[in-house]
Amino acid sequence: MDYNLSYIIPAYNAASYIDRCIDSILALPIKNGYEIIVIDDCSTDSTREIVNSYTIKYPFVHLICQSENHKQGAARNRGLEIAKGEYVAFIDADDVVENGVAIALERALKEELDICFYGMKHEKADGTYREVRYDMPTDIVVTGFQFLNTYLDMDVNGPTKGVFRRKMIKDNHLTFVENIQWEDGDFCLKLYSYANSIGNISNIGYVYKRNEKSTNFSPSYSALIARLKLGLRMIAFVKDNKDNLSKGAEIILSDVQHRYVHDVIRMRNLSKYSVSDNFKVSNALLEEDRIILYDYAYSKWEKNYLRHPILAKILLVVICPMASSIRFILTIIRRLH
Repeated sequence: MDYNLSYIIPAYNAASYIDRCIDSILALPIKNGYEIIVIDDCSTDSTREIVNSYTIKYPFVHLICQSENHKQGAARNRGLEIAKGEYVAFIDADDVVENGVAIALERALKEELDICFYGMKHEKADGTYREVRYDMPTDIVVTGFQFLNTYLDMDVNGPTKGVFRRKMIKDNHLTFVENIQWEDGDFCLKLYSYANSIGNISNIGYVYKRNEKSTNFSPSYSALIARLKLGLRMIAFVKDNKDNLSKGAEIILSDVQHRYVHDVIRMRNLSKYSVSDNFKVSNALLEEDRIILYDYAYSKWEKNYLRHPILAKILLVVICPMASSIRFILTIIRRLH
C-alpha cells in the first residue's frame, strides 16, 4: 500500500516518551493514509514492547529493529529504504507534532512541491516555548538555490522542519551519515539544493521537547569531533556548489565558523571535558583537517591554537581543566554567601 506520508522516527531507549510522540501523530487529520515507521536502534529498555503494542492496534505502524546501534543517521536511512509515502517527515522520538504537518502535506500534494516547511516550537529550560520558522513568504514557491541564497536560516535548518518528497531523496541518492552524531546539517543543505519547488507555511508542525538526556546535552569527545566533521562537510558543500551559492555561502560558512569551529575550540566549552578527552580533541584538531578549519577561526588566539600543537595541548590539558576548577570553586563561594 502506498501512503501520502511516511513518518520516520529513530528511537533509542525512548520508553518514557515514544508513546507521546506516536499519539501526537495519530491525533492529526492526515487524509488518504499515512504510515509511522519506528526504527529501534538496539534499545535496552521497553521501547520495542511499547511500539509493538501500537503495531498490533494500528496496521500502518511499523517497528523495525536494528541488529546493531549505528546512531540516528543509520536509523533514518533504514526508514527511507522501506518508506512508501509520497512524502516523508522526520521526527525525533522525544518530540511531538502538531497540525502544521497536515497543512504542509495538503499544500505539497496540491501544488506538487518537493518540500514544504512549517513552523516549530522550541521548549526552553524554563518550560516556556519560542517559535521559529523560515522568514519566507507563504504565498510563493522557490527553487532550492533560491531558497539557500534568500531564506536559509541555520538556526531553523534541520530535517524535522517540513515534509519532503521521497522520490527526490531517492533519485539523488541522499543518505544521512552513519555511526556519528550531528549527521543531518549537510544532508538538509544537499536536499534543498536538489529541490525544484519549495513552499512554506506559518503554522506550527513540530514541537521540540527539551530532553536533558539527549546527546545534545551530553558533553563527550565524540560529540565534539562530530560537530567539527559536520562543519567540514558543510564547507565541502559550499565548495562543491560555489557557482550556485552567493548569500547562501556566507550564511553557511558563518554558521560553520561560529557553531562548528569557535564553539568547539573556545575554552568555555572544552573546560567541561576530562583531561583525556581534551587530549583526544587536541590530537584530532591537529590532524590535516586543522588546515581547513584554520580559515574559519574567529580570532588570532584560535588561529594560533590551530597552528601550534604545543600551545594547543597546554591550553587543553592544563588551562581548560584549571578554568573548570576555578569556576566550580567560585560557584560554591557564591552559594555560601
